Amino acid sequence: MNGVKIMKNMNFVYKFSVLILIGCFIWCFAATAVSGATTYGTTPTNMVVDYDQTQVDSNLRPGDSGILRLVIQNTGGQKAEKVSVWIPDADGIYISKQSYVGTIMPMGTSTISTTLNIEGDVKIGLHSIPIYIRYTGYTAEGRKEEYQERIWEVPIRIYGNPNFQLSPKKTTYLKDVKSSIILDGSTKSVAKDVSVTLSFACSSTSAPLCQSTCVSVIGSAKKYIGDLEAYQNFAVEYQINPTEIGTCTLAMTVEYLDASGNSAIETVSLGIDVQRSDVDFKVVDVISDQLSPGSIANITIRISNVGAGSADDVSIDLGLSEPFTAVKTSEKYLGRINGGESKDILFDILIDSGGEVKAYKIPLILRYADPSGTKQEVEKSIGVRVDGKPEINIVLESSDPFTGGSTGKITISVINEGFVDAKFMTLRLLPAGNYDVLSASEFYIGSLDSDDSETEEFEIQLKDVATGKTPLNVEIEYKEKNSNVDHTTSAFIDLSVLSKADYDAKQPKKDMLSTILETNKALIIPLAILSYVMLWFIYKLLGVITGYLDKKIFKRT
Repeated sequence: MNGVKIMKNMNFVYKFSVLILIGCFIWCFAATAVSGATTYGTTPTNMVVDYDQTQVDSNLRPGDSGILRLVIQNTGGQKAEKVSVWIPDADGIYISKQSYVGTIMPMGTSTISTTLNIEGDVKIGLHSIPIYIRYTGYTAEGRKEEYQERIWEVPIRIYGNPNFQLSPKKTTYLKDVKSSIILDGSTKSVAKDVSVTLSFACSSTSAPLCQSTCVSVIGSAKKYIGDLEAYQNFAVEYQINPTEIGTCTLAMTVEYLDASGNSAIETVSLGIDVQRSDVDFKVVDVISDQLSPGSIANITIRISNVGAGSADDVSIDLGLSEPFTAVKTSEKYLGRINGGESKDILFDILIDSGGEVKAYKIPLILRYADPSGTKQEVEKSIGVRVDGKPEINIVLESSDPFTGGSTGKITISVINEGFVDAKFMTLRLLPAGNYDVLSASEFYIGSLDSDDSETEEFEIQLKDVATGKTPLNVEIEYKEKNSNVDHTTSAFIDLSVLSKADYDAKQPKKDMLSTILETNKALIIPLAILSYVMLWFIYKLLGVITGYLDKKIFKRT
């Protein structure tokens, strides 16, 4: 009996459980149909900032610009609709970004990129930027909730900007000579716990800082400086041994904490020049007066011992040849020249008047004893240029007597009084208001050698000018030797103007007939023709009369 009763009870429990499950299923289906919402899970919409994926440009400093990549995520089981994000300005960080995202499904994300502009006087340290996320969400049961808002904050760290500046007191060092390198430094901002490490830049991009063979550091390469205030100066000293000739690049790595406690690193690159430690003479400069044919000029030669060793009993000899001659001596004794020392040597030289205008190479011989006492001889050379210009003089060589309104000839002479020839020369007598040029006004002379002259004749007619002197406007155009540049020289030369009486007095004396003929030149030809006709007529008339008389006399006979 008991077993039957137990079986009946279990059957009842089973049937009752099935009825409850069916009822729950029907109720859930009806609730879903009534609400009309799509159910994705059992948790409501939840919009958050994904800090793991959100990124801000590192090491932002006052005055910088950077990029914020903001990632928002829906971590709920319901979708988010009409999602918008507002990022306002905050504490000297300018953003003002408004973005409409739209719909984000459960566990979906959206990325927003925006520019950050950091104010120049912003406070160093950690800043917080608010992120406003506005959206329409759903409850766990699927009920819509309008105008939801979540506020999150994104941290942004602003780093200090010490702007370390380092410069070596000396940049030239000698190979295999141990020396101290002292670096003067300064910073524009507060820096704490400062240390400086000296290394040398390598050519390999995979190892930007490494120990180079050109210079080795003696002792520790890292020096501790301590705390520095803004605009505080400091110095750091290292012992080095240059091992290779040439330019070595030093990399100074500065590690410090800025004013907000941020750890930072700056690298400053410097260069030093490693030179030989022996004697090495260089001609570093040549200074001279203008060298012209026929003149005496000063030439200063500056030599420098760029090596480390000292040279004794130094002498210098100029190998002068035509057209140069030493005024006193071409050899100078200089004595001892230490390493790194320079000396100026002055020579007086004469340039022959026949020297050509061009550049000349003058050999230079240096004789000295090196640090071991061995006699050495080194040949160098310098370049100098002889320049010169033609010196053109224009004169009135001769002229006919002139008075106002008269006509005559003048002879103009062009003289080259310089040491340089002129070529392609043209002489012009330019017209002016006081005379007219009756002949050709331009003559081509061609080449005019040094200390030579050419003359040309012009015919002019003076206008009604006053007695005394009247100017003639003359122009010379030419090119210099070894040059294609045109040069023009203008000059006014005076022509004497006589009074009428003095002009007439200088004319040749003539008889009355000559005077009449000269005064009446236009009547000479007509008078000659008329005289010829009259003589012919008289001749014919005499012939007629003579013939008539002959006939009469012979008839009577």
